[in-house]
Amino acid sequence: MSKITKNELNQLFKERNTLIKQKFNEYHANRKDNSQNTMINIYLKSLVESQDEMFIQLLEKLDMLEK
Repeated sequence: MSKITKNELNQLFKERNTLIKQKFNEYHANRKDNSQNTMINIYLKSLVESQDEMFIQLLEKLDMLEK
């Protein structure tokens, strides 16, 4: 198993945060209404998808994913 540096981990967090913003903007542009629940759901969906992608990248970086 490989190790990951703090800088590499911080970079993954930055990429995740950027991805959250991108996904939020994409979902926000395609929303059907402006209700508070819709906005919260859009944010949570963006967050979860971005977290999943970051987790996969982290596992790949640590060589812990089966190929």
